[in-house]
Amino acid sequence: MPYRIGMLAYPVFLFLTVRQKNSAASKFLAAGAVSPETARRPSTLGIPQTLGLIQSGVRQGVLVAMEDGRYYVNTRVYRRRRNLLLGSLVGGSALFAGALAWLLLSGA
Repeated sequence: MPYRIGMLAYPVFLFLTVRQKNSAASKFLAAGAVSPETARRPSTLGIPQTLGLIQSGVRQGVLVAMEDGRYYVNTRVYRRRRNLLLGSLVGGSALFAGALAWLLLSGA
C-alpha cells in the first residue's frame, strides 16, 4: 500500500520541481528582461541572492550575466528547457497512469 501513495505523489513532485526551477527566469521574463538593453538586477525583482537561483540559471544558460550585475533571459534556451521539462512531465504522467492501471487491474 505505501508504494501506491508514492506513485500518487510522483506527478505532484514533478510539477513542483518544474515550477520551482523556472521561478527566477520567469520573474525576469515578466519584467521584460530578454536582451542586454532590458537586463535587470535581481534585487529589483525581489529575487534573493542567497538561494542560488541566479547562479543556477546562469549555469544552465537560461540567464545571461552582464558585467554590471544585471541579467537577462536567453529566450531560446528558456523555451527549449521548458519544453523538455514539460515533455518529461507528460511522459512521467503517462508512465504513472500506465503503472497505476496495471496495479489496479492486476489486483496487487
